[in-house]
Amino acid sequence: MLGKSLNIKLSKFLLIYVFLMLLVSCGGGSNNEEVSQVSIITGVAQKGPFSVDSEVVITALDSNGNIVSEPIKTTIEDKSGKFSFDLPDSELSSYYRMAALGTVFDESDGSVLSSNISLSSVTDNPNNNAINVLTHWISQRTDSLVATGKSFEESLNQSEDELVAIFGIENPNSLDLTSNSSVFDEENAMLLLLSGALMETASEYSINTQTIIDEIASDFSEDGNLNEKGDDWFVRIQARIRNNPKFHLQRYAKNLRDRIGFN
Repeated sequence: MLGKSLNIKLSKFLLIYVFLMLLVSCGGGSNNEEVSQVSIITGVAQKGPFSVDSEVVITALDSNGNIVSEPIKTTIEDKSGKFSFDLPDSELSSYYRMAALGTVFDESDGSVLSSNISLSSVTDNPNNNAINVLTHWISQRTDSLVATGKSFEESLNQSEDELVAIFGIENPNSLDLTSNSSVFDEENAMLLLLSGALMETASEYSINTQTIIDEIASDFSEDGNLNEKGDDWFVRIQARIRNNPKFHLQRYAKNLRDRIGFN
């Protein structure tokens, strides 16, 4: 009888042991799956490039432009303005707003601007996304259109088309002033020319760079055109480089190369 009882107890013990091992195994598989469902998202924040340790905040939005989760915060990692963050698949959303705040490199004279610059970007694809003056103006115009009752998608598409009609620069969310790739070469050059001339204009008129950016944004956001203060600034910016745009572009590019250290 004792032997039979021990056998029964041993059998129950083995069954419990196997059951627990199965639970542990399943649990381990679930954890591994969760770890694998995180994407590393990268991008660049550039007026000139934002300085290392400048703040970048990423906010997920729904199809109506409403915030749907807690913001993700990260910082600029290098002199090119690069940033990265982890995005769990559970937090994937329709759209994202990215905002950068900090000092920036001044392409026009090779210095670092002493005052902070704030720029934003809205996108349906956060990876390899850029934050620059063009995306900032699109972001502001998109918000203005959404406020009139248009869908976020329609507002974003309209804003992008209107900006291209004014500045002639396409794919603003894909641009990178420090890229060695030949992709978007012309667009990157045009953005660098605009960015550097904006800095020179701010210096010439002894005005804060952010003020010019914001006044263009305010004007553009009203009706998708530049008619008032924004137009005045755009005319002044164009005047800075009109006589010899190639000379200015080469100078801005050299300052940027010296800063970043690429050939």
